[in-house]
Amino acid sequence: MIAVLAGVMLICILPALNFAAGSSARELDVAEVLRAAEAISPDLKAAMQQEAQARQAIGIIQSEYYPTLDLEGTQSYGFPGSNGALGVRGLAGSPFRDGPGGDAVTQLSLFDLGRHARFKTAQAQLIAAQERTKIIRFEVYLAALQIYFDGVRFRGQQEAWKDIGSDVARVAGVVDKLVKNGQHSVAEHLLVADQTHEAAMLEAAYAERYGIALRRLELFTGIPETGVACPPPQAVSEAGLSAIQPGEASPLIVTAEAQAALAHTAISERTAENYPVLLGLASVGDVNQAHLLSKQDYSGGFAVTMPLFKGFRIQDEIHQAQALAAERDQGLVSSKLSVAELNARYDETIAASRAEIEYLKVARGDAEEALKQTWRRYLTYVGPLVEVREAIRNLGRIKSQAIDIKTDLLLALSSKAVLNGGYVK
Repeated sequence: MIAVLAGVMLICILPALNFAAGSSARELDVAEVLRAAEAISPDLKAAMQQEAQARQAIGIIQSEYYPTLDLEGTQSYGFPGSNGALGVRGLAGSPFRDGPGGDAVTQLSLFDLGRHARFKTAQAQLIAAQERTKIIRFEVYLAALQIYFDGVRFRGQQEAWKDIGSDVARVAGVVDKLVKNGQHSVAEHLLVADQTHEAAMLEAAYAERYGIALRRLELFTGIPETGVACPPPQAVSEAGLSAIQPGEASPLIVTAEAQAALAHTAISERTAENYPVLLGLASVGDVNQAHLLSKQDYSGGFAVTMPLFKGFRIQDEIHQAQALAAERDQGLVSSKLSVAELNARYDETIAASRAEIEYLKVARGDAEEALKQTWRRYLTYVGPLVEVREAIRNLGRIKSQAIDIKTDLLLALSSKAVLNGGYVK
């Protein structure tokens, strides 16, 4: 008798304590969770800094299209024209200079296909960095969805076993009276006690899991667990997932495409090293004296360099870049296959879950009617208690199964959406 009463008290008191504080809690939706996870993610912030680096790399390459301007000054001693290692150009670097000299020097690359190729590579690196950010966002979304729907699942299970516990408590109250009056055996009392403890145990276990899910959600999104709640599965509709905007393509595919494009630009960059480079240089200044020639206050000229042989370095770098491009092309094919397989898996879960939900709707109606009939038979001394216990157990199984399947459906729908480029504004 004491054991049954204790079980009934657990069923009645613990849910009240768990939900009294959370009854006015604000229920989170999918869009809010994903926005918060995206805003707080350190991985996403790091990826954005990588984008900034790639953007600045373009500016660095663009600077090669502008002329340079330097002020130079030098003084040399001893044998004239032997100080070229100092790197001074123009008038100040002339071998005919004698004594101190200074000038302003400007240099411009007039023709350089390698510069154009480096610029294209920098642009491709920026696109690859931007697409890499989408991959990070996709991973953040998937993790946030998993945690959120864990909370949805556990709250639904907690409430389901609370309801089952209420049914068992109602039966236990009647059985206790009948046993006390000597109309039924103590064995029936013990059997109901066992079922009472089972319902209380499962409700308490799912309550703990639900609380941990809320704490994990706080860590991942920064949303304080106090004052918020995850809705039960039956409160989340498929239409509620429409906050995830459809994307154009999977981030797994567009990132692989960007990496392949980057590898192909690297081939052009290596190949451009075989082409000539045309440079122009001019300087204006003054030197103390001049050897052999009359002193001038300016100089200018053009130069063409054409690589002929560099120990096969350029050819080997081209072949290396071609091999990398071929690897990235195969990586793109692999990414497309992986996305297709993941979509097929999600489609399988979605289709199976929807079919199972329809069958479980009918099964639940039958289980509820069976519980009414067996309870009526028991109260009129026509049917045994075991029928009631089995009816309650069957109803509990169906409720629990329906919660898991509905949660799996919602998780598959939302995960498929973000896999194919879905995002929240």
